[in-house]
Amino acid sequence: MTALLTAIALWLSANFNLPPLNEPPKVELVSQARIMAIRYQAFRVERSHDIDAMPPVSDPRDTVAIYDDSSRTIYLPLSWTGSTAADLSVLVHEMVHHLQNIGGMKYECPAAREQLAYRAQDKWLGLFGQDLVMTGFPSATGAEAAVSPQLQIAVSSSARDKDACWSFVRRFLAEEYQSGIAYYYWPVSEYAIDALAAEAMEPEYADDGEGHMVEQPVVVSIGGEMIELPTITAEETEEVREFLRSIDHSVYYDSAVENIITEESAAFFEGQTSSGDVADVIQSRAQIYVNENQ
Repeated sequence: MTALLTAIALWLSANFNLPPLNEPPKVELVSQARIMAIRYQAFRVERSHDIDAMPPVSDPRDTVAIYDDSSRTIYLPLSWTGSTAADLSVLVHEMVHHLQNIGGMKYECPAAREQLAYRAQDKWLGLFGQDLVMTGFPSATGAEAAVSPQLQIAVSSSARDKDACWSFVRRFLAEEYQSGIAYYYWPVSEYAIDALAAEAMEPEYADDGEGHMVEQPVVVSIGGEMIELPTITAEETEEVREFLRSIDHSVYYDSAVENIITEESAAFFEGQTSSGDVADVIQSRAQIYVNENQ
């Protein structure tokens, strides 16, 4: 494992200007439940420091592996073998975080820290003719994509003036509002999505200082490195549209239920009780909470 970690670190340092591997991380294979518990703990810390409007960098349930800064440990699932490019790409992702950590690299938010890790993972998969794919949340019927709505509005069936209510609601479906949120969230209006796609495919131009308009590449800073982004193609925008149309599930976080899970699962991870007993307690408390708040 040490030789593999060294090879990955050398590749990352050469390709992404990350610091050298002065100290290898610990690597542990653990259950998915353990990984989720570690991620939930980190998620709660993120939430406590987040700006109000800042969404979490990722869904804790969507975590495959995780790196713990304090112990400098990479936690991989028990199913990890390292025998496939996809398996190794997960290790590459977490090694980025280890090098960021030992190098003392600071980022404005967790999302900025993750961007470099995903870019490295994507480039690694590209070495094997593979690419990152959009998947989804684990479910009874397989991995399904889901949307996390930032705003939900409805008209009560007992409203006295439903026309007035609808007049208010429709303002959020109007072109002006939908186009205005397109730079921060996915709009529900296909018109706004089409406009966003058309704008993304148009190259940007700027004055070169001599009165000539020249094409200006889109450049973003990721991990202190300036990255030039290629203009998106029509085929790629259609892939995004098809992906969005395929989504028919939504997810919703309730902090009270999250707290119940975190509190009760601690006994299982400390070896004090079985997973079945903990699940029963969580289900009972969650059901009581739901009944009391209907």
